[in-house]
Parts: sequence; C-alpha cells; structure tokens
Amino acid sequence: MSQPDRRMRINIFEGTRRIMRLVMVLWVIAAASFVYIENEPRLIYSTVMPERAFALTDECPFSAQERSVTRDVDGYPGVYIRLCFLPTSYLDPKEGTDQIVFKIDTKDGETWWTSGDKYSADVTGYMNQRTAAFKLDPSDAKARASLRAQMWKNYRNGALIIVGGVVVLFVLQFVMGWIVRGFAGIPMGQDSRPSI
Repeated sequence: MSQPDRRMRINIFEGTRRIMRLVMVLWVIAAASFVYIENEPRLIYSTVMPERAFALTDECPFSAQERSVTRDVDGYPGVYIRLCFLPTSYLDPKEGTDQIVFKIDTKDGETWWTSGDKYSADVTGYMNQRTAAFKLDPSDAKARASLRAQMWKNYRNGALIIVGGVVVLFVLQFVMGWIVRGFAGIPMGQDSRPSI
C-alpha cells in the first residue's frame, strides 16, 4: 500500500502576493512619513538695496547671498525663511556686478551707493544687520497663501508618489506571475496546473 504524500506544499503565487502586499504597505507608510516630515513650507524674500524692503519671491538666484531666519505666520509656527541679497547686476544688468550694495548716501541731491564683494566684512555686517531686523507680519496674506499653496503641492506630489509606487508594485507582481505561469504551464488566474 502506498503512503500518502506528506510533503508540505508551498503555493509560491500566494506567497508572492502576500510579500507584495507587505511591500506595498511598507511603501505607503514610508512615503507618507517622508511627505509629512519633508512638508516644511518655506518663504523666500529678496532685496537689492539697503533702503528697499524685502519682497516675497519664488526663488533666490545663485549669484545672491542669503541668510535664513524662522518666523511665525498665522497657522504656521516657525516658518523657515530665506533672505536673499541680490547683487548689483539686478539693478543694472548691463553694468552691474556680483557685488552687493550695503550703503546708500545722498549728496547734493544725488544718490550714491557703495557696494562690496559678497564675502567682505562690510557686506557681511550689512546682511547680518538686515537679517536681525527682519520683521514679518504674522497675518501677511501673501505669505499665508504661498505657504498654503506649497503645502497642497507637497501633499499632491506625495499622493502621486504613493499611488505611483503602489501601481508599479502591482504591475511588477502581475508581470512576475505571468512569466512564472508561462514557464510552468499554469493557466492565468490559477496557482497550479489543472489535474488531468
């Protein structure tokens, strides 16, 4: 009399599906955590002259010098703010240089400005003084609108990354199953060959 087959049967397809589900859950958790942690909206303000106020802008060019501060804005505590000090080339693109204006004098009805190398002691002192004196109205509507837009953009991009990753993992799982089933002669949608 023959003995029954007592070997453990392993369903590799079910195992693969479970592993992929686990990887998808881990992907969603990791991506959502990254989006939450990295969703720190930032503001950028720039100025080109000592007597000009800082203006909200979208970017700080490479040729500018910058300092950073944190300030509270309604609903957004401790917002990271980059202060850009633009070089004289932003005043006059034809004759400007990469020097930064740090002093304004008015003599005989004419305005004279003094500029210096962006790493000089005078420019560094000027930038430090302007940074320390930087004030931001906590109820500034433009700043709040910019922060809100950044946050929603970050959340949207995060959702796209999460959904995109899950879709890629689903496609990978399907393709691997299709290839293995093809080599093993197993019909689509089944985990084993039909018994004859």
